[in-house]
Amino acid sequence: QFLIRNSRVDCIVYMRSQSALMVLPYDLFLFTMIHECMAARLDVPLGQYSHFCSSIHYYEDEEAAVTEALREEIPTAIESMPKMTDFSEEIRAQIIYAESTFRSQIFSANSFEQRDLANLVGSSGLSVYWQTLFRAFFGDGLHRINQFRGRFRFVR
Repeated sequence: QFLIRNSRVDCIVYMRSQSALMVLPYDLFLFTMIHECMAARLDVPLGQYSHFCSSIHYYEDEEAAVTEALREEIPTAIESMPKMTDFSEEIRAQIIYAESTFRSQIFSANSFEQRDLANLVGSSGLSVYWQTLFRAFFGDGLHRINQFRGRFRFVR
């Protein structure tokens, strides 16, 4: 739910049920991203984000992963994403084109490394915000893509 309050766009998310380990991190990213897109599209400052779950849980077979996650040190300094300044139709078209191009080049190459990704993203013409986001999306998965290359046929 999006509400303009105190000249800012607030977002309230209500979840019936939420997997704390496997889904919550993705949903928080997704919904806060949608919140930021809405604020940029409306040209209204970003307001408060609230996330409510009626049932938040993890499953017995996730116990070891939950214990490991709880033992991880919380970083003292986290680099923030730049502010999203535009989410116009033109920007959305550029993002869709860039994402399609990135996937095509990553999956058609024999190997694709971080430096290749940096060059590809840097030459995309996207703003620093979207370049940072694409590096995070694709960079994290490059080792998995290279690991499974040749074992799967990637469909474009």
